[in-house]
Amino acid sequence: MESALVPLVVPLLGTAMDEVAVSRWLVTVGDAVRRGDPVVEIEAAKATSELEAPVDGVVTAIHVAEDAEVEVGQLLAEFQERS
Repeated sequence: MESALVPLVVPLLGTAMDEVAVSRWLVTVGDAVRRGDPVVEIEAAKATSELEAPVDGVVTAIHVAEDAEVEVGQLLAEFQERS
């Protein structure tokens, strides 16, 4: 049985925040991850946050380069869930 791709998007971290900067990727395409593993650091206003892997699986795509400015809701990466 084939599992679907699971997206990781920029979350809404504050009501006045429309954009964040991707500081650093902690994974690369092909890496195995577990749900909750930190995968990317983002900067919003004066705070840096880590976003976590949404599933147990493998990183199949990273859509945004480090240092890029991205909007809330933008696709950052995709994961193939391990079945």
